[in-house]
Amino acid sequence: AAALAAGETPSPELVANARDAGGLRPPIAVGLLAAMLAFMAISYFYYAETTVMPERSPAELSVVAKQAMEELGYVDLPHNSVSGYDVNSQLSESLRSSPRPYDEVAELTWPPRFRYWRRWTDGLFIPPDFHFPEIFGIDGPIMYARESATVAFDSTGRLLGLRVTLPLPEDSAESVGDFDWSLVFRLANLDESAATKIPLQKQSPVICDEAVAWRIDAMGEDGEPITIQMGAVGGRPNYFEILGLDEAMNVPWHPSVLIIVWKILEILIIMLAWRNLRASRGDRRNAFRSALIMGVLYALMEVLAIRLGEMRVVGRVLLGGHAAGHIILHAFQVWLIYMAIEPYVRRIWPRMLVGCIRLLSGRVRDPAVGREVLIGVVTGCGVVVAVAMMSFGEWRIHTDNSGQLPFWMSVRSMISPGYFVTTKLHFAAWSMLDAAYFAGYIIVLRFLTRHSLAAIVLAVALIGWSGLDWLHIFVGGSTWMALAYAACFGVAMVLLCTKVGVLSVFIAVFTARMSGAIMIDFETWFAPYGMAELAFLLALAAYGFWISLAGQPVFKDILLPEPGGAQARGSKTP
Repeated sequence: AAALAAGETPSPELVANARDAGGLRPPIAVGLLAAMLAFMAISYFYYAETTVMPERSPAELSVVAKQAMEELGYVDLPHNSVSGYDVNSQLSESLRSSPRPYDEVAELTWPPRFRYWRRWTDGLFIPPDFHFPEIFGIDGPIMYARESATVAFDSTGRLLGLRVTLPLPEDSAESVGDFDWSLVFRLANLDESAATKIPLQKQSPVICDEAVAWRIDAMGEDGEPITIQMGAVGGRPNYFEILGLDEAMNVPWHPSVLIIVWKILEILIIMLAWRNLRASRGDRRNAFRSALIMGVLYALMEVLAIRLGEMRVVGRVLLGGHAAGHIILHAFQVWLIYMAIEPYVRRIWPRMLVGCIRLLSGRVRDPAVGREVLIGVVTGCGVVVAVAMMSFGEWRIHTDNSGQLPFWMSVRSMISPGYFVTTKLHFAAWSMLDAAYFAGYIIVLRFLTRHSLAAIVLAVALIGWSGLDWLHIFVGGSTWMALAYAACFGVAMVLLCTKVGVLSVFIAVFTARMSGAIMIDFETWFAPYGMAELAFLLALAAYGFWISLAGQPVFKDILLPEPGGAQARGSKTP
């Protein structure tokens, strides 16, 4: 404060060591911890009572997939294998716009709510998007492959799709005409007697000796017909598809005008960073440490992604340094944003980086760090509750027991414990980028407007808009409620950034991403994952609570003498 009053910019060391930037008083810390527990309880009861999860675990369906392939005649499959769990995006959006009772959604037989798929190849699986190295798609690219097979089921084990490209066996003289198509009908749980043969509607994606198409009437609650196609080669079925199902199961990516605004602000951030570098100002040491943390997060994610996909490390190297480029790209983003905003932060909102700098300096037991962690966890849990209350466009908390489907990435993360950890690492990396960009937006807007209040108002609008785009809340929800949520989200993030610190923004966003659906039912296959999420968040909150107190007793001992009291003065008690 003295430096700012004198018209000087405080140094990074002065900001980091500000004495008034400490922890929390016990009543405030206890109140925050209680609020966090209340938010988690509301979130748990809402999602546990309203969310429909897959019936069978990925481990069970993996065995079902292997047994079905053996039954179809494929015994010796390649060893390189990946799998995934998809959510029916069209059905999910339909439930947002017109919610249905939980029991109705749980008993829905068509369209399928989820799709489990498994793929085999003797080649190399390639992630469709280099930003998601841990995510392989059901139709993702494969390199150096001579053999490949893909099979898909719904969450009950009903066949939804089949594509096989394998060398023909030497004794494959059996003709397709002698093949009994009833095997495929049985695996798909379809009534062959209700099927009508029709001309092929599309070309088969794999080579078949013969391909046929069927129309089955009265499928699903609306009685709409479905069209299936199947084919065989060498006396074995190698193709089965329910037309239109892939479009429903694909993950929707909604392009937004917001991307243009982001790019313009990114250009301005680059210009500020260049200006600071030329003027030789900025805390380069902590900028490098921030970039190093981001690089480590992405490096761990890349390593686990290689293991999860059983991909050869040399294969990733041959792909042109994909993994290294991904790590360097995001590490450089964080370094650039830090160098762009840090000198201006020290002059305008110096407390924005106090907790971050102390943590980067290794002061993990600093009360300021604990304060920001605890406030961030509470805010993140509050964001989850806000989303739950407006999930279907009305303010309510499971009063009508409406059914809904979980976020696709939450289900995908439950493929295996390793996949679960990888997804959480990705969430952490995303959240770190979000926190950096939120701070960058505030500083750039302050630089453009030359007025703190104007910058805060514009930042609230921009960050609130980002929150809507991030959560896809515009899909099927009330516009007024979405705007109300955007305003609350923007205000929360801007206040955290300017009044608490960037570290609290990172923790808040990470908590919101991680605790979207903590469901603990000990009779279900996904209970261990819910328990792991709950344990991690509780440990994070306990750490923030304990460190923020800085040794202060939570409860005052009433038997201790009051300072300046009678006992302290040595007076005798009658």
